[in-house]
Amino acid sequence: MPTLPRTPRCAVSSALLLALAMTVAQTVTAQTAPAALQPAESHHTVATLSATGVQIYVCKRDGDKPLAWVFKAPLAELYDASGKLIVKHGTGPSWEASDGSKITGKVLQQAPNTAEAGAIPLLLLQATHAGGAGVLGGVRYVQRLQTHGGIAPAQPCTEEGQEGRSPYLAQRTAMGRRYIDCRAFPSETNCSVAISADSDAELLEAAVQHAVSVHKHTDSPELRAQLQTLFQDGTPAVAPPKTATA
Repeated sequence: MPTLPRTPRCAVSSALLLALAMTVAQTVTAQTAPAALQPAESHHTVATLSATGVQIYVCKRDGDKPLAWVFKAPLAELYDASGKLIVKHGTGPSWEASDGSKITGKVLQQAPNTAEAGAIPLLLLQATHAGGAGVLGGVRYVQRLQTHGGIAPAQPCTEEGQEGRSPYLAQRTAMGRRYIDCRAFPSETNCSVAISADSDAELLEAAVQHAVSVHKHTDSPELRAQLQTLFQDGTPAVAPPKTATA
């Protein structure tokens, strides 16, 4: 992996970030998170993206203690395996996709990166707010894995309010719900219900129940196979998703 220099004040150039993004997009593969960073409830992986950017630190004094770097905010771009920019990541923490969907979140758990000393920790974050129909619309959790760099600048800060930026790379895994828009059901019309669930198995059972009880389809292997082809990630545009109960 590329060596990431730590720069206390200056911003990292766009050209450098783009080069790092292309490198990590081509080399980072999906990594299984430690058990401590797995959500308590089952969720489907919506996207695995490569992040490149900076961790922003500010120089602060804590009482009588010496000046020290304190984490302020992230600033990063997330790319898919082809190198296409998908999401921008910033203060909040927040994520905004190019399709208009967005989330804000909070840290639930963290764990040290045992594979690389001097890298920012691995994280599990939970979405606290989501908006827009798109790749992030149904995301409930985000994992930060395979971190490289990003720790506070090695050079001590000398002036309160001074800003430092440390380049970093990471893998981001977004997890959320899957849904079926029943307008896509076989022979279905005038339907605006979206059925969602936290796992494929739960979604299939909810969809079959809805198709049989509401729309009078017959439960069969053929119906189940057809419904499985209609699974989608995120949040449907027609209505907020809800799990069918009848």
